Amino acid sequence: MSSESTLILFGLLVVITPYSGVPTFWYTYILPILGIVIIGIGFLFRSRRIASQNDTTQTMSQTSPSPSVNESEESQHKDPSPLS
Repeated sequence: MSSESTLILFGLLVVITPYSGVPTFWYTYILPILGIVIIGIGFLFRSRRIASQNDTTQTMSQTSPSPSVNESEESQHKDPSPLS
């Protein structure tokens, strides 16, 4: 089961729990546990998003040449004669 599906399932359990006929004193245990699980999945999503953004940034910086390399290449290819 994907983490998105797990998050939806636990959200659904939070909504359904008050109407499920579970004794009231169980809510003091069930709802905080479900809340902690939902928070954990949220942090997992966030860390994945940050990691994918970092990977994209690193990939882009590795594929694009730096300006100093372009400038040095241009100075090597310039024709020294002014009449070209």
